[in-house]
Amino acid sequence: MTIALGGSCEEFAGLDWRVEGREIIIDVTTITKVPTAPVPCTLAIIYEDQSVNIGDKYETGAEYDVIVNGERHGTFIGAPTATPVPPTATPIIAR
Repeated sequence: MTIALGGSCEEFAGLDWRVEGREIIIDVTTITKVPTAPVPCTLAIIYEDQSVNIGDKYETGAEYDVIVNGERHGTFIGAPTATPVPPTATPIIAR
């Protein structure tokens, strides 16, 4: 997944995921660091790629929604090895 960071002082902090029914819920978190030296933070959007391994133990033929930070970002159909449906190209805005 592509994460959109809000500037040079914001960093990816981690993610947690869980399965609730037919939803894979992923929570992405970031932190904003305060510079230790008098250096300004840029306010440019910075994109960062992160991967998430959600395993492959899903009901064959069942459709699952992928929810990231409260928004639906894609689906996949459960199979012996899950077959993903390509997600939208919209970056995930971390919280």
